[in-house]
Amino acid sequence: MIMETDRLILRPWREDEAEALFAYASDPRVGPDAGWPVHASVDDSLAAIRRMNAEKECYAVAVKPSGEPIGSIGLTEERRGPMRRRSAEMGFWIGPEHRGRGYATEAALALADRAFEKLGLKTLWCASYPGNAASERVQEKCGFKPKKRQYDIPGYAPGTSERVNFSRLTARRRRRAKKRQDRTKGTEK
Repeated sequence: MIMETDRLILRPWREDEAEALFAYASDPRVGPDAGWPVHASVDDSLAAIRRMNAEKECYAVAVKPSGEPIGSIGLTEERRGPMRRRSAEMGFWIGPEHRGRGYATEAALALADRAFEKLGLKTLWCASYPGNAASERVQEKCGFKPKKRQYDIPGYAPGTSERVNFSRLTARRRRRAKKRQDRTKGTEK
């Protein structure tokens, strides 16, 4: 599956992009904020690409026209915790040098629309670690609303847990936001 927005292409990762992924994934500003450990080698990144490509809804976030991957976004269906049937968790990251340009928001809106319109999901969840204001701002721009603060999830090490903030976006809320956007576009002409 490939999705396109005005500036981005959301597509599967290619195995020959392991070095490009490693350039981001070895940066401590990326993985820990997204919930995974820093990659120690290109082999770690290749294994991650294989795991991501095994998921149905996991994409490289690539910029147009070059197609260079600058991040990743995906949906994970879960059936435990605060997530229920017909819902999924959205996760995303953008490389530090590409942040602040709206890429994460653009990719998240495209994937949210796919989740609700094509996959028939009713609710999306998104988590962020305390202090990750950029992720929380992306969620807010996409219409996610804080649901539960300081929820404990399993940590990297067995038997540990970490605190995260959860927010929720429903299909109904996204449809209303899209209608408002469409009305605003119509008045800007």
